[in-house]
Amino acid sequence: MSIQDLAFERGAAPDPGPYEPEPGGQPTVAAPEVPPTNRIGLAQIVHALAADGDRVWEPQDWLGLAAPLLACGAGWPAVADLAAVPGDSAIVAAVARLERQVAVDLGDEDRLPFWDVVAGLIARAWRLGVGGSVWDAVTQLGAHWWDLRGDPQGRHPSGVVAFNCASWLYELAAFQDIDPHMTVLLCETERLLPPYSVTASFCAAAVSALRD
Repeated sequence: MSIQDLAFERGAAPDPGPYEPEPGGQPTVAAPEVPPTNRIGLAQIVHALAADGDRVWEPQDWLGLAAPLLACGAGWPAVADLAAVPGDSAIVAAVARLERQVAVDLGDEDRLPFWDVVAGLIARAWRLGVGGSVWDAVTQLGAHWWDLRGDPQGRHPSGVVAFNCASWLYELAAFQDIDPHMTVLLCETERLLPPYSVTASFCAAAVSALRD
């Protein structure tokens, strides 16, 4: 069974429109820049990035995430600290504080796997029109497969499937039309993030940091 057939069997739409619908018919966000109403979802994403973000970006990359996080309504004091810190050591300390502060708010809520969040942010940025073309997004997903290959402890099933499928599609592009398959892969990967949890600006900043 192809990726496309499998995704359709699970309920994915071949062309779902500007936002990927959730099972209940609700879009992932009310509008690209409306502050997210899913506060737990936002906290889960921020916690994953703060706990493990050093895997894919440098401390200075957090400076680009601070303003979009504040615009999302992130009220953790460490976010404001990130917007004004003078150097790498201060950024690392602020991110560590952010992880602890978010963990308190999450309580017993599930933690999201880091690589699932990375994959979901790339796909949702595409969904919100700030992640480039289908090809751009799938290429970026595929690039992270090489990060995972050397990090067996960081492998989580959903993120690994997204990265591996993207890498496979990249290789197939020279031999057949894979645009429909890429679209379905991104639609499925976008579901790794909670609905109503991030804005387009935050996705754009995160994807830029992941790309750099």
